[in-house]
Amino acid sequence: MSHEITLEQLEADPHPVLAALRPIAWVPVLNGWLVTGREAALHVMRDAETFTVDDPRFSTGRVVGPSMLTRDGSEHARHRDPFAEPLRLAAVRERFAPVVRTEVDALIDGFERDGRAELRRSFAGPLAARVVAQLLGLETADAGEMLGWYDAIVASVTGVAEGKQPSEAGATAFESLRDTVEPELGSAAQLSSAEVVSNAAVMMFGGIETTEGMIVNLLYHLLTYVGGPVEPALYANAVEESLRLEPAAAVIDRYATRDVELAGAEIGKGDFVEISLAGANRDPAYFPDPNRFDVHRENARHQLAFAQGLVAGGTAATAKHFPGLGLATGNTDNGRIVIRAAASELRQGLLPFQSAIRAGVKLVMVSTAVYPKLDGSKRPAAFSSTIINGLLRKKLGFKGITVTDSLTAPAADRIPHTATKAMLAGSDLLIFGAESASEHGYSTLLGDEAGSARLRARLTIAAARIRALKAWLTEAGGPACTTP
Repeated sequence: MSHEITLEQLEADPHPVLAALRPIAWVPVLNGWLVTGREAALHVMRDAETFTVDDPRFSTGRVVGPSMLTRDGSEHARHRDPFAEPLRLAAVRERFAPVVRTEVDALIDGFERDGRAELRRSFAGPLAARVVAQLLGLETADAGEMLGWYDAIVASVTGVAEGKQPSEAGATAFESLRDTVEPELGSAAQLSSAEVVSNAAVMMFGGIETTEGMIVNLLYHLLTYVGGPVEPALYANAVEESLRLEPAAAVIDRYATRDVELAGAEIGKGDFVEISLAGANRDPAYFPDPNRFDVHRENARHQLAFAQGLVAGGTAATAKHFPGLGLATGNTDNGRIVIRAAASELRQGLLPFQSAIRAGVKLVMVSTAVYPKLDGSKRPAAFSSTIINGLLRKKLGFKGITVTDSLTAPAADRIPHTATKAMLAGSDLLIFGAESASEHGYSTLLGDEAGSARLRARLTIAAARIRALKAWLTEAGGPACTTP
């Protein structure tokens, strides 16, 4: 069936086709894989190492340049973080709730006397454009002109996704946006002014498109499927259910970095993989009676309309194996590894960690290898206060959570009171390769804590860091974490 699918079918009435292809199928007209099952979609979105956005074919990047939308890992964080703080839930409510109320009243006043209005461009679009303009510091920009830029850029991105070249109208709109945004925003944190403009473009068409579509779809669903007023207590769930039934952005793109099997499909390195959020949101394995609009649906908030990455999935990126295993001659899981490189060589290995820390990485995993030139005591790094507190925290300025590599590795397993020694050295989260070892480590910590004020203080600090990370992940859009 997938060989008979046309672009017109996918655009006009996609849901029967998406249901027939679920969970994944090769679609020749897309020259790629189409993922329509929820579980498979989540897998792709959460595995940035295997399914990347950092590919020269990525349509948005070809139109507006590198941005948070076209980068993974620490580079994604570098582009995203300067814009993230003002968009935390509490900050948005404080800054934009009064603005939105004022704009809503003004827009309705503008067409009320006519007795009718085209909802998308008389209300939803201008409202979204004015809020985005406020966000980007462009309060004086004309909403109509911004919508024109948005239309041209989105059309160009859509054309590229269909195999066309970026349009001249899209390029002109982007240059107009640049001329307006660059003098106002300049550079920010680790971003150049050009990178700021690219991210502003992503936020402009992303913020307008999703918000405009969400407003229009919600009102359509309420007027079409609900026989009467909705109770205020159900407002939030009605929004979630509308986003589930018809997400404003229906697909997102990824590219396979290696050969991989997904839900029975053999995906080749370099293959284009399109995730249908619309299909995933109507997966009957997760959403019973998925084609029905139900304001009472209990799991409506698990819709994927805004996609999900690591953060939205309740996961924070981790920089692994500090201070580096690039010079290792073996695997720390198989034996005690001593890296006898000179200090100058080891400093080169720190560069990726420095970049990740500047980009805001929240966790760093510490290796169980031994680095004599960094700690003369020859302790494994995960047990070295010199490496964790002296090098990682004081010298490199890391303020997040330190995670051990497996404490059942040969170099760690031979150390008595393993969990306690790692915690006292500065580790916040302890990883064991077996449940029995984990239980033993837990018992050891409980027993040693009773007689050690220093260990109690370390546990208190570690717990505070973990709670802060859980709160950050939840506020950033993910579900509450279950890390103890």
